[in-house]
Amino acid sequence: METSTKQQVLAALQTGETLSGEHLSRQLNLSRAAVWKAVEALRRDGYRIESHTRVGYCLADSPDVLSRAEIARYGGDAAFPGAPIICHKRLEGSTNHAARALALTGAPHGTVVIADEQTSGRGRLGRSFYSPPGVGLYLSLLARPSWTPERLGLLTVFTAVRVCDAIEEVCGCRPQVKWVNDLLMGGRKVAGILTELSTEGESGRVESVVIGIGVNCHGDGFPPALQGIAGSIERASGRSVRRARLAAVILRHMAQLLDPSATADDRGLLQRYRADCQTVGQLVDVTRGEKRETGRALAISDKGGLIVQFFDRQEEIRSGEATLHTETG
Repeated sequence: METSTKQQVLAALQTGETLSGEHLSRQLNLSRAAVWKAVEALRRDGYRIESHTRVGYCLADSPDVLSRAEIARYGGDAAFPGAPIICHKRLEGSTNHAARALALTGAPHGTVVIADEQTSGRGRLGRSFYSPPGVGLYLSLLARPSWTPERLGLLTVFTAVRVCDAIEEVCGCRPQVKWVNDLLMGGRKVAGILTELSTEGESGRVESVVIGIGVNCHGDGFPPALQGIAGSIERASGRSVRRARLAAVILRHMAQLLDPSATADDRGLLQRYRADCQTVGQLVDVTRGEKRETGRALAISDKGGLIVQFFDRQEEIRSGEATLHTETG
């Protein structure tokens, strides 16, 4: 069974119509036997396809799979027209690593790498991102924006707002942000963002940016080290989440952010980030290298930094980590 044949039949059934085998055969220029084999293969993949004598096939339900066809079903392929959406069942490494490799081959702006499982998911400061199969969305977007260096410094902040928008659209609840790149619901981390820039050696010009977005969608079966720390958007919101739909909505919001023809609303995005950020007003432990200091987070600067009042000074933090003082570890 060729994957393309299966995808053709699936795309036809995703219109919601009941289609006869004869109609599908004519429409797709396939034999009746090929249509039947495609339907059976889709059923093995978890699609519930009902068949009615002398009427035809009807797609009754779809599994929660991350495939280009499912993402296209929710309009995700229209976010960056002409750019590929590459889906992996299991990815050795991380989606960010795969997207960076594609950037070196000249892959276009808007190229997307998605994994159902990744073996080496990463977060900020070299930390790992727990990425088991079937429960999360692990997505990396390759962008080639013509932004100024100053604006690129706000990309993680702006992405956090857009991902909050997408999650709220899908499940009806808006996450909070823990500076700078963690999204929380019910006090637990449900998503993280990792942006990585590639620059030209001589000029220092930014050639590409990889925006990695990891979202815990289902369940709460986290390893002991993450119990009480990590959560899922489905658990927090009480709503069922289709990962393909979430991927499509995230891509739509990111396309709006990166659209060069759109009027920039940086001030508005920054104000929304400030409204979402739960770090401000809290006592925080700021760690940079081997040094840890405690202070109170006062505000988010216009550059996206965290302004902290320490015992003897006020400082804008642009790197390192700021954890709530009540947190451990």
